[in-house]
Amino acid sequence: MVMPELRNLRLSTGKTVQELAQVLNVDEMYYLLYERNADYMPFDALLKLAAIYGVPPRELYRGAYMPTLFS
Repeated sequence: MVMPELRNLRLSTGKTVQELAQVLNVDEMYYLLYERNADYMPFDALLKLAAIYGVPPRELYRGAYMPTLFS
């Protein structure tokens, strides 16, 4: 499953893959894997990206299954 919200936010804010990979302290290839939802995104990375974009963490996973504490 692709996380289109993550890619759309990156493009709309003019951020590059390189910039975001540096912020998350990962290789650019790993960031692209997160964006394509081909690899598990650590929770701390999710929180950092949500803070950068000014959106709730759940917004980054719109359309993807994200269980709640009581589900």
